[in-house]
Amino acid sequence: MPNFFWYLLLFIFTGLMLYSAGIKDKKRAIVLWLFNSGLSYLFELVVYVMYNCYLYKPDVFKDPFVDSTFGSIFSQGLSVPAAATVAALFKSGAASILIFSYIFSAIEVLFLHLDIYEHVWWKTSYTFFFIPVLFSISKLWYWLLKKGRIQTLFITHYVCMITLSTTITWLLFAIRPTVLFHFGLFEEPSRDHTFANAIYFIAVSLFYSIFAFTKWKTLKLLLFILLLAADYLLVQHHVILIHHAMDGAGLVLTHLYFWGASLLLGKQLQPPLHRHEE
Repeated sequence: MPNFFWYLLLFIFTGLMLYSAGIKDKKRAIVLWLFNSGLSYLFELVVYVMYNCYLYKPDVFKDPFVDSTFGSIFSQGLSVPAAATVAALFKSGAASILIFSYIFSAIEVLFLHLDIYEHVWWKTSYTFFFIPVLFSISKLWYWLLKKGRIQTLFITHYVCMITLSTTITWLLFAIRPTVLFHFGLFEEPSRDHTFANAIYFIAVSLFYSIFAFTKWKTLKLLLFILLLAADYLLVQHHVILIHHAMDGAGLVLTHLYFWGASLLLGKQLQPPLHRHEE
């Protein structure tokens, strides 16, 4: 049976969880899921990208690190954050969260047994420990979201934009690499790109969120000019590698796309959450 089949099951499992979460709270389910995914990505940036803790094997891409990262998205970007969202929306108690820890630990053991996932220095006990941590943060953040305070909304928007920008740009890189990031910190070009791409969009997502929350048109224009100027400097210093002018234009279009996405996310996030709820 192809390796990817089991990752596809994770995708279906995620869809079912998000559907149930959407029934419970349509306005906040996707936002909270994206927020949880962003937290998982930040964690993965350290333990997986920097310190090579484990290896996924969906067997889709030829490059081992690209293939592994693609598999990581199914786990850390989809299924675990979706489960944390369900736990928060349905107010799961300690016993339910413990069951979730057992389930994901069991899935991990199954993937190890099927040889579609491999530990380098990670242990299943770490998974069992960290699942409740994310779930607890998710429950707390859901409570804060219902309060609708501007600080919570802005941080949520920012983390959601990290999720969207890093996921979409990384998938574009995996399918057809045109714009490459190069820090020179890792021997594997794909690992180096993944790390640099993440750092870049962690920084740039702050621009996207400020753009969505400010009403000052002058500030919006200034942010865009600063962003283009920063890109130009990064290209000149060979941190961003582009081979054709069209690739540079594509980077500008990418910013415009996320500019629009940030506005849509802001509209989705703010109106229903400005109302005080207990």
